[in-house]
Amino acid sequence: MKAILIIGVAVLLMVVGGWVTVTNTDGSTTVTLDKDEVKADTAEAVKKGEDLVDGAVQEGRDLIDRATEKDKNETSPTAEE
Repeated sequence: MKAILIIGVAVLLMVVGGWVTVTNTDGSTTVTLDKDEVKADTAEAVKKGEDLVDGAVQEGRDLIDRATEKDKNETSPTAEE
């Protein structure tokens, strides 16, 4: 039952996202998957994910640099000594 619910939600999201269209003409129902839309959306999602990772990496490097600089400043002897 849980699997059916998950599949139903996934299909609903694909319809809302424009990936899947359902048409009914002359008693014939057609379900179409727009592969180009799926490719475009997934490429955009991958790009955003890469940007997020790159930003997090840069932020981590900045934090390390600040901590290293602070440590150097705290352990170096002052000019008065």
